[in-house]
Amino acid sequence: NFNENDDTLRLALGSMDKGVNLLDLTTAYNVFSNDGVYNSAQFIEKIYYQNGKIVYKPYNQGNQILSGETASIMNDMLSNCVSKGTAKKLSLTGIPLYAKTGTVGNSNGNTDAYCISYSSDYTIGVWLGNSNSSYMPNNVTGGGLPCSISKEIWSNIYKDSNPRPLPCLCNKVNIDKIAYDEKGEVIIADDIAPKRYVMEEIFKSSRIPKKKSSTFSSPIIEIKETLVNESGFLVRLCQTEYIKYRIFKITNGKKKLIFDSKNTNLYEYLDTDVLPNEIYEYTIVPYYEYNGKDFVGKEIFINKIKMPIKNGQNNDDWWINDI
Repeated sequence: NFNENDDTLRLALGSMDKGVNLLDLTTAYNVFSNDGVYNSAQFIEKIYYQNGKIVYKPYNQGNQILSGETASIMNDMLSNCVSKGTAKKLSLTGIPLYAKTGTVGNSNGNTDAYCISYSSDYTIGVWLGNSNSSYMPNNVTGGGLPCSISKEIWSNIYKDSNPRPLPCLCNKVNIDKIAYDEKGEVIIADDIAPKRYVMEEIFKSSRIPKKKSSTFSSPIIEIKETLVNESGFLVRLCQTEYIKYRIFKITNGKKKLIFDSKNTNLYEYLDTDVLPNEIYEYTIVPYYEYNGKDFVGKEIFINKIKMPIKNGQNNDDWWINDI
């Protein structure tokens, strides 16, 4: 069904010059529920004699065109289309279904609207359109009437029973949601990460991420900004939404805890307990508390600071690196 006009990037989105008929499209989706094995569609399942003896059964050996793992990944994606996507009407059946909707058209109207859905037993294709490809109203979409028709069909097929959910042949892995959302990086979640920062995804055995997050077991915090003026020393930090931190001040060689963010959501701290022309050092220790234990990260040392005098006649040596 492909021709030279289909050799474009739009093919990845399912756009084809001539397209395919509904039977071929529906048969193609049957591969996903059959562990990647393709069987051609048959209109006759069996023919029996009156005594129950089978006199005809189509020969359909099937071809493995996708791995079982790839089929499982497709099933996972298409179940999401039912649970929270364009085929959500099918979720009202309470049946474990997998589906994809589609709409073809432009601002003048839609020419095609379809819904392909399947269970572990059957695959159903519903298409709406005109034989001359004339426009339908723009409100006729795959997630609308074709999905509603499919819902009625499924409700009748399984009015007295439910199919088994399709098995997952892949590996379920917990992924670090922070790394994915902020950097687009796919890595294994930290063992002690809170559930809100974890996504469960499935992977082929050969594609399981090797890198593992240490966001919480070895927490890191970054200094966004520091300011020194007559009011005191101000530090602003990044990543405080995930972990906590303690700030220590060193005066004359003595180290003292001056702030713990344990019970706050502050991302900055101002130390006003300072004297003009005095020299101070500060360190910041990130930590994460889990099951009564503190997982402590690397301590950050801030260069020695000389506080300005309060008459406004300050030198430029607030930051002293060689003391």
